[in-house]
Order: sequence, then C-alpha cells, then structure tokens
Amino acid sequence: MGTVESKATLVPPFERMSEWNLTRVEKLLSDYLAKDLDFGLDYHGLSLLLDGDKEWSERIIKAFGSQNGLINVLSFITGACLVVSATPEEKAALCFKAFDFSGTGSISMDETTILFLCALRGYSVMLGLGATPADDAMEACALEVFKLCEKDNYSKITKDDFLLWATKKVAVDHANGLSSDNILGAFGLGPSPATGKTVAASPRDADRTEVSTPTSTSAE
Repeated sequence: MGTVESKATLVPPFERMSEWNLTRVEKLLSDYLAKDLDFGLDYHGLSLLLDGDKEWSERIIKAFGSQNGLINVLSFITGACLVVSATPEEKAALCFKAFDFSGTGSISMDETTILFLCALRGYSVMLGLGATPADDAMEACALEVFKLCEKDNYSKITKDDFLLWATKKVAVDHANGLSSDNILGAFGLGPSPATGKTVAASPRDADRTEVSTPTSTSAE
C-alpha cells in the first residue's frame, strides 16, 4: 500500500485530531452521508459529526475564516484525511469516496477540481499555512489527471485512475516517506517534489464563502 506519513503538526483548534486515524475520518464521512446533511454546516450541524461538541465545532468554523457561520464540511473531512497517518493510496481513496456523489465509483472533471480545492483548503487551514489553493491551479491539476488517464473533459475517472495519478503526482520516496512538502509541492503550496523549488501559493481570501456544491468550483 505504500509508505505511511508521520502525523502533521496541527494548529489550534485542530490539535486533538493528532490522535485521529483514518478509521476516525472514515466514520466522519459515513456519519455525514448517513445523516444526509448539507454541504454547508453551522456549528450545530458540525457538532452532529463530532460527538455533540458544539464548542469545538464553533472554534473549527472560526478557524476556517467563515464569514457566514458555515463550514464546507467536505473541506473539513478531506483536510482531516490528509493530516492523519495513512498511506498515500488510502488518503486518495477516501478523498475520492467523499466526492463520488453519485456512488458510481467515478467522478467528473468538476468533482475532481472541487476535491482538490476542498482537500487542500482543509489541509492548509489545519496546518496554519495561511494560504489556499488557487482555482486555476486546481483546475490544471484536474486536467492533468484526465490527460494521464486518456479521458476527455466530459468523461469520468475511476478510483483506480485517481490512485494512479495520486501516487505519481505526490512523488513518494519510499525511503523517506510521505511528507507535507510532497503534498503541498504537488499542488503549488510549497516546494515542488520534482524540483525542490518553492512554488507560489495563493493568499488566503477571507471574503470567499465556505460553502461549495458539486457543480461549483468554488470551495471556500
């Protein structure tokens, strides 16, 4: 399955998630789907996924810089997926599952773009990076996935397609393990795994909304 990443150093109020594992994030996603909740959740809605902890839920929403009191729950779930210890394949598979809205085992170009926006947004906030992924950069990554899989923009990719791309894109060195630089550099938020050079990141825009839909490429 690949090399397991060491746990990331999380900023407040996400420190307690350092004790989470991928099973806990899988439960988070399963509970969200079972409760049929909206994409945008207030602190009460988020607390339904966090053992009823409304105080922590409110702190999480504030940390995401929400201007309307709502959090994009998929940013939270996929961000959590990236910060816990797991192999690249396991992380990619769970992120894919979160965006397989139709349950068909495939996702569209738009869904792939939103997946990248949400996951990297959540990851950035939880690590306190102060930067968010740029829409055009994530769209370019989605195009890259489809090109690698020899799919046109109107087709869909499977989980196997996505896992193939993810392992190549993150450029895992199995001798050194999966690092934050591998993840961030692959998406333009840190040193590139291919060159080692730092690439530009987009400044955080607190005025952007935190709620996204499957048909929109705005993840904040």
